[in-house]
Amino acid sequence: MNKKVTYSIMNASLEETLHVISEMESITGMEPENILLENGEKVRYNKSDFKKLSKGGISEEEYITRNLIVSTLE
Repeated sequence: MNKKVTYSIMNASLEETLHVISEMESITGMEPENILLENGEKVRYNKSDFKKLSKGGISEEEYITRNLIVSTLE
């Protein structure tokens, strides 16, 4: 049986949010289905891109572009 858990991380940047997700993933092995951004867009958690973001290799905007979940229901 699948369960759905929703967390709201207030007043945090995308990078800070991804840090929380990374910690949860390292402890539990679970990753979120998606991350809902303030503007309503959804992105997926990508561990490799998160590492690049945290080391300054890509920007938050590039992370979003690379991991945007595009809805096909139009």
